[in-house]
Amino acid sequence: MPVTDQPPRRTGGRRQAVLAACRSVEEPGSAPAPQACTGGGRRILLRQRWFTLCCGVILLAGCGRTVPVTGTVSFQSAPLAGATVVLTGSAAIAVGITDASGEFTLRSRVAGDDLPGALPGDYRVTISKFVPPGGMTEADYAARLEKAHEREKVAGYNPVSPVPPRVELLPDTVSDAAKTGLRATVRAGEKNRLTFALP
Repeated sequence: MPVTDQPPRRTGGRRQAVLAACRSVEEPGSAPAPQACTGGGRRILLRQRWFTLCCGVILLAGCGRTVPVTGTVSFQSAPLAGATVVLTGSAAIAVGITDASGEFTLRSRVAGDDLPGALPGDYRVTISKFVPPGGMTEADYAARLEKAHEREKVAGYNPVSPVPPRVELLPDTVSDAAKTGLRATVRAGEKNRLTFALP
């Protein structure tokens, strides 16, 4: 293919041809580099390689950057079990569920991977727990759900559930992402232990 003194225009076909020509001269025993490879074509090739290298560095830097985060939640001076703790940051969201002692351990979803801990940074925190309505105990609520399920087996599906839905236990200043005043900071190289004492 003849090579002119003009640098190749950045069109799809010409760009691919230049890149192919530049790569071919790097093979042992190949001919001297075409003139286009010393100008715009070479710059295109180098730019492409730098871009690939930078992408690889970014991906490697993003792997394994989470740090362990644990914590505890209490409500009215008692451990709060079964609450969902959500930390929302600019790069990721971390979630934990409290156990019977109010303890939780965070996990994060980063680039499609489920990772332990959280990425270092500042977070908005929400804590939520849904409970049976009207002061009903968990056992009573479960029994009512079971009875409703048995009735549906006989009478068919009822779009209007005879069992009222669960209600949020905590105020919206804690449980609503748009209204919460809770904040947390996760730091690299430190022991991250979060404590939330809700009145």
